Amino acid sequence: MVLVMIGFLGDLHLGNLYSDVGGVLDLVRSMMLVADGRLDLVLVGDVMEGANKYRTQIYRMFNVEPLRVQLDLFQWFVQTINGMARQRGVKTKIYVVLGNHDLGYGYGNLLRFVATKNTSISYDTLLLRTKYHKILVKHQLNRGSRGSYLTWWSGYLLSLADKLLSETGANMLVTAHTHRPDIAVVNRDDKLYVGLPAYIVSNEDYKHNKAVLYSEGWIKILVQPKNPRNQVMRNNIKRMSELVGVEPLLDEVSI
Repeated sequence: MVLVMIGFLGDLHLGNLYSDVGGVLDLVRSMMLVADGRLDLVLVGDVMEGANKYRTQIYRMFNVEPLRVQLDLFQWFVQTINGMARQRGVKTKIYVVLGNHDLGYGYGNLLRFVATKNTSISYDTLLLRTKYHKILVKHQLNRGSRGSYLTWWSGYLLSLADKLLSETGANMLVTAHTHRPDIAVVNRDDKLYVGLPAYIVSNEDYKHNKAVLYSEGWIKILVQPKNPRNQVMRNNIKRMSELVGVEPLLDEVSI
């Protein structure tokens, strides 16, 4: 019998010049090395950086590319993971829970504009039923839930999480959004609460990227070194420039 393995990844923010995309792919590669022929990947929101969604983005515009390029980057990211899975003989399915940056004014779900094979997109909340846990996946617990800088989980967030679990009958919750640099796991009253980090490199972050791998009722934290900040920026500029370069400047059709 093939073991069920679920990999959880936090805020990726594709399109942000300092998103460590290569580091995240290294984490996925590590998951595939231990997967027993099957790996379900769950992207827990804010897959894209978005553009001009918040006023602060105008002042701190890390990303310089329009939404079209970010969507192409997401498609490239999924294709790259599918290619890695084929090489290693691992059956992979990707689930995406939308975050606040994945929703555009007047457009709704931005990722629906990209046709991706083997990818399932959930608008707000995803419920995963396994033999040992019912896992509720939600990007953010409320509009302003930033979490504790010291412990990730605050009493307020735990209260919100517990309410969500009670409403859905789930006994494990996985969330992101807070951009704390580490993973935080709380086990309380036979319920698991998992908070994921973001993958944006900065001077104040830790030196490693981390992700959660779930299997048979257990969780394992995977750790990979972060790539240097300047290398991350150069790689993102190069990759997005290549995507822009393959866009035809003139489309010709016969009617």
